[in-house]
Amino acid sequence: MTFEPVRSKLVSEGAGVLFDSSRIPGEIVDILVVRDSVLRDRPGDVRALISGWEQAVQHLRRDPTDAARRMATREQMTPEEFAAAQELLEIPDAEGEDAFFDGEHPALLTTAESLQQVMLRQRLLDKHVDATLLLEGVAEVRSK
Repeated sequence: MTFEPVRSKLVSEGAGVLFDSSRIPGEIVDILVVRDSVLRDRPGDVRALISGWEQAVQHLRRDPTDAARRMATREQMTPEEFAAAQELLEIPDAEGEDAFFDGEHPALLTTAESLQQVMLRQRLLDKHVDATLLLEGVAEVRSK
């Protein structure tokens, strides 16, 4: 089990892919989490972080060649490898994020509840946790 850039290096050396997350859309997600105290005490920093992310995504979509050149070094990849890795990712636009976080039953909540059931069965959690707590503060942060 791995992810980029290790995945591409292994494949280039002859490893085969047995399974990838494209077969379970929405199940493996990356989210930004901050402590309540940071949200309360440093809201400007949180907004700046979110703004930086949004600008990076916009740049990636607007000028993928330049974005790959700039970001590849950080990921220890060539720009070509970085661009190829981006083809394997789904980075939602604003509407996709809305579906993920908003509505009567947000997609993030569905993913969290599914994961929780697996973790309970495998005894990785001792008891049920209210997954809606994951969404506390999201609307406030996203509206600013």
